[in-house]
Amino acid sequence: SEMTLLGAGWSFGECGGGCVGTLSISGPDLTYVVTSHEGDVVGATTARFTALGRTELDAVEAALPLIESIDPIYGCPDCADGGAAWAVVSSGSTTLTSTYEYFVPPAVWVDTDEYLFNVMARMESCIDEWYLTVAEDCVPF
Repeated sequence: SEMTLLGAGWSFGECGGGCVGTLSISGPDLTYVVTSHEGDVVGATTARFTALGRTELDAVEAALPLIESIDPIYGCPDCADGGAAWAVVSSGSTTLTSTYEYFVPPAVWVDTDEYLFNVMARMESCIDEWYLTVAEDCVPF
């Protein structure tokens, strides 16, 4: 069954300030929020995929393996304060969060991780790209 990418994120356990970043994807709409461990919002913005961006996301989703072949945890996320990253996918009635070491994605997540971190970086910097239009009221964080 088809895979849908619902979001992604990153976190650092030993951290001050912006320690957790969460990207949510709902159709063409994206929300990216960075918080402290206490839940204080450090920065937040929304964006929308362009038509070409939505086509690119469809291609990223189509390249994902079956949900049954994705592990919930790879390596040792946030061990020795190395950080953790994750992706959230769904297929049919199953939703899975797969967590791995920050910037050390397993083979199954390499391309998706690079794609998602580029999206988060553009949103955090309020930079429109051919695939993404950031909210007009975006303030870089």
